[in-house]
Amino acid sequence: MKMVLSDEIEIESALIYYAAILVGGHWIRASDFPNARYFGKHDGAKRYYLIVPDCAIIARFRRANNEKEIVTASNGMKWHSFAEANRWAAEYSPNSAFLDCGD
Repeated sequence: MKMVLSDEIEIESALIYYAAILVGGHWIRASDFPNARYFGKHDGAKRYYLIVPDCAIIARFRRANNEKEIVTASNGMKWHSFAEANRWAAEYSPNSAFLDCGD
């Protein structure tokens, strides 16, 4: 098991920085999990943590002020838009997703 720490920054009702976990072809924001725990604020970001299986794929979503997006995942993948990361997740084998990884 490993801990996921998610600092979530939201500006004008749009999340611009957060961590998500791959579950059945979808990225689920860390703070949306029922077992996520609020850890307080850190440098203006709401901090959450949760424990996931070692095999879970975790992605960090970032949107810059200039609207450029970048997503980096714990499996080494990298995308230049949230849409690209979402398309990849939808096509990824659900047998390797968070809930089915055997932990």
